Amino acid sequence: MYYRLRTGLSIYQDAVGDLHCMFPATGTVKHIRCSEDLIALLKVMQTPQTLDHLYRMAFAADPSLRPEAIALVLDRLIAEGVITRSADEVEVPRSSFELFLQEVAPLGAEQGIRAIQSGTAIIIGVGTVGSIVATLLAQSQVGHLVVVDSDCVEERNLERQLTYSRNDIFQDKVAILRQFITDRTNVRMTTHKNKVENATDVFNILENVEPPAVVINCGDEPSVDMIASWIDEAIQRRNVPLPFIAGGGYAGHLGSVGPTFIEGKTICWNCYQAQIHNIRYKYGLPDWHLIAHRPFPTHQRPAFAPLGLLVASLIATEALGILSGTISPLFVNRHAEWNLMRNEFLWHPLEPQPGCLRCALVSSRTVGEPR
Repeated sequence: MYYRLRTGLSIYQDAVGDLHCMFPATGTVKHIRCSEDLIALLKVMQTPQTLDHLYRMAFAADPSLRPEAIALVLDRLIAEGVITRSADEVEVPRSSFELFLQEVAPLGAEQGIRAIQSGTAIIIGVGTVGSIVATLLAQSQVGHLVVVDSDCVEERNLERQLTYSRNDIFQDKVAILRQFITDRTNVRMTTHKNKVENATDVFNILENVEPPAVVINCGDEPSVDMIASWIDEAIQRRNVPLPFIAGGGYAGHLGSVGPTFIEGKTICWNCYQAQIHNIRYKYGLPDWHLIAHRPFPTHQRPAFAPLGLLVASLIATEALGILSGTISPLFVNRHAEWNLMRNEFLWHPLEPQPGCLRCALVSSRTVGEPR
């Protein structure tokens, strides 16, 4: 086995001899009090070193040191993410995403990458948000993407949707997106040019999907909530439920994300619906009476493309956290809206409703709190 400093790590020594390990990818600094002998070992581990060589160095500096003590120190440094251990003297090339996961979760990075590479993401709706979510997940090495959309590319889509071009107008979105992504990554893709109209349509798409997997709702016709309710119903029919992200979209000045639903770990869809109704009408709208209304045309509504990209990035991050287990999901038991006009996130904590059997197993310690 070979031991070496973690790539990208910088170690500084202060005036009293203590070490400060700086991890630039996460902005973390770890303070270590240690002997000059350990400092000497860290210096040589700028290049790969065998365990036997490290033992001999330590013993030469202090003959009282036992191999068990050195092994214990090395294991602690590995746990802290300061050094790595591998069977090969030459490091295996890593993608930028793999390097990031190693920084975020040193002990769980390898398992997380394997889970992502063996995982499936099912994305319903591949417009502005869904197409970018699919692209980001493919670039992050998700093994299998299932994309669902019945639409063709239209010229008006080009104002906001980055994966389509003028040459693609009148062609199926799922086919164009598949070509766009497979030209750039090695992901396996399944496409469904289906119009999702009920829970059975969703169930048929999910029927042969095995964990690890996550379902992501980026559709908006007939509505985000309606499609999410169909996803919830379809997931309940399965023997093995799947996590799903209920929605991601944007309208005018608001970008909306979440919640994330994981059976037995978060509140259920029905409890969310009961609360979101109250959130939407908390300003007393039920007491107001509409006297005039001129709606925007269905085909042309106010939209700010950067807001859609922000929402897509948050959803992709959430999906990667669910699949890998290394990044804590942001939208468990809470729904978020980014308010562009106020330049802030509005967080809506969510609670199980009294008497809900589906939510009975949810720990009260996690309800309404970010993980």
